Amino acid sequence: MSMLKIKNIIKKAGLKLEWVDYGIGTRRDNTVVLNKDLLKYPKYCMKVLSHETRHSSFYIADDIMMDLREASLWDNLIFCLKHPKGFATFIPIDYYKGDIYIDYTTILVYTLAIVSLTAFIVLL
Repeated sequence: MSMLKIKNIIKKAGLKLEWVDYGIGTRRDNTVVLNKDLLKYPKYCMKVLSHETRHSSFYIADDIMMDLREASLWDNLIFCLKHPKGFATFIPIDYYKGDIYIDYTTILVYTLAIVSLTAFIVLL
């Protein structure tokens, strides 16, 4: 995927783009933040970019549902194994440019996993 194509997608969405060396991808207000290593995987990069541009600029229930529906754990895991700083995506609290961001989807997934594991252990 060319940088020109990426810039056109970002421009069309009315957003800004920032490349970082950690995580996979996220949306911070009107900025899409992507790991620069995504450029090595054009199809995966497009998938992450497309997903992040559809998020709202603030976290709402639709964003959580979209994250849960579109989560590609396998693709994300493969990327993180090749680029270990990608695992930062799974930390539910992020400090970005002086602000603290909370990823409610990650917290929800962790909560469901703990509740499920607890129920499984209790039922044994």
